[in-house]
Amino acid sequence: RHGNGELVKGISVHDMGLKTTANDLDNANIHFSSLKVPADALLSKYCELVSAEEALKQQPKTAGHMQQQDGGNGSVYIIKGGEKIRPFDMIGQRLYTGRICVAEAALEYRRVLFQKAKAYSDAKQTLSISQKGINKKSLSVLPQLQKIFDENETSFAKLNAFVRKC
Repeated sequence: RHGNGELVKGISVHDMGLKTTANDLDNANIHFSSLKVPADALLSKYCELVSAEEALKQQPKTAGHMQQQDGGNGSVYIIKGGEKIRPFDMIGQRLYTGRICVAEAALEYRRVLFQKAKAYSDAKQTLSISQKGINKKSLSVLPQLQKIFDENETSFAKLNAFVRKC
């Protein structure tokens, strides 16, 4: 961004919109188009872009902990850290994390669905006729519905605890 907050030419951002859960997290898409960024502005936890000269200077100090790859224009990418993260592991972690997010979203959907169903059945009045006359009862007092709502609370608590451990 420029000092006034406007986006630099070649960068566009888009809000991802409402999500099922975690709407307090500000997620967005960022798109770079024909944008040149100076090497000193590139940041990474896993690698850095340095000149070939600098890479040769660092190599003896970090033997076994760095891997060099040609970055073009006389620069070198240095992968740093005690352990290199394999692409397969990184992809696997992202897939796992994504599945946990989907599971949490499904549980939240289920919770809201049962909450709305319970509120509806609590408010819905039924009539029954007995020797004492006409009785008004909430639909929720029917044994079949009570059992469904009770089973839901028990299974939801177990599933939620399991997903939270992941």
